[in-house]
Amino acid sequence: MNYGDGVYGGMFVSALYAAAYFETDVKKIFDKAVKSLPPESDYYKILMDVKAGYKRNPSDWKKTWHELNNKWGDTDICCALSDFNIDAKMNGAYIAMGLLYGEGDFKKSMEISTRCGGDSDCNPSNCSGVMGIILGYDRIPAEWTRYIDDISDSTFIYTNYSFNKAVERTLHYAKELIIKNGGRIEDGICYIKIQKPKAAKYEKSFPNMKPKFKVTIEDENCWKWKGNWKVIKEPIEWGYKEPQMQASEKGSEVDFTFEGTGAVVMGRFDKDCGKADVYVDGEFVRTIDNYYYVMKWGAGDGWLNGAHLFHVINLDQGSHTIKMIINGEKNEKSSGTKLKIARAIVYDQINK
Repeated sequence: MNYGDGVYGGMFVSALYAAAYFETDVKKIFDKAVKSLPPESDYYKILMDVKAGYKRNPSDWKKTWHELNNKWGDTDICCALSDFNIDAKMNGAYIAMGLLYGEGDFKKSMEISTRCGGDSDCNPSNCSGVMGIILGYDRIPAEWTRYIDDISDSTFIYTNYSFNKAVERTLHYAKELIIKNGGRIEDGICYIKIQKPKAAKYEKSFPNMKPKFKVTIEDENCWKWKGNWKVIKEPIEWGYKEPQMQASEKGSEVDFTFEGTGAVVMGRFDKDCGKADVYVDGEFVRTIDNYYYVMKWGAGDGWLNGAHLFHVINLDQGSHTIKMIINGEKNEKSSGTKLKIARAIVYDQINK
């Protein structure tokens, strides 16, 4: 489901965890972990910027934070031109910030990683996970472990896993991998064959692309609406009030015309959404299904206009049109056939 920087994030965190079993110095753990990444990648480059910033300002993480955001803050493609930018490489940098500036202190490491922002539940969780491996469970400060016994056999929401089961299965797979990679297990002791880090193959996410501009549904020059479309501006508990265009009747359609090399139409997946046929420059591409629903407060709940309903990239430079037509069909679980559109982002090629 990922490539490029999205893959390197998993590689970097996995390498941090692996190195932490054999090393206690966070700086050495960092240096070993980055060896798993291709130096050409932006993920590697931003981590080198973290290291350089730490060297320049070892006692002031905020200076490095500002440097990172000034350089990399607007480089994401998927959340382009949005204040809510959860970018893989930025989050990797925030994990590294917590480790380096935390200097071996569990609470300080987690606090810095949290305050950096971004995906500020996952980042400090990964940071504290690495610190937990370094320290060992018994040396993690009790304020962070004292309630684990109380919930250790309770299942996590949407899963049949408890904390204890997750630990047991993790250990099971770790032992399998140890043996598969030339190690052995004797009398409860794991003997691990040391492997030299090897950089992954380089993959460039969205090459030669840059965000050009964002278009809301209120821009009449780009959108043409046919059918019974309505503007919805419902306030919600999250305080997110960006308007939406909604229609549900079969045959209702929208044309989005833009100048560039690609675009993404964004809106809402929901429990009352149906299917739509999508055309690019008059050619049928595919049918999209916009049904999605989970329990209240689950992923996807709320007035979220950030779903990528459809995207197309790598077009020739020029004028293009994305057409969406409600076809009247729906997922059997859906309660309706609505199409909900909030905005679009247009992309252009990078001038070489």
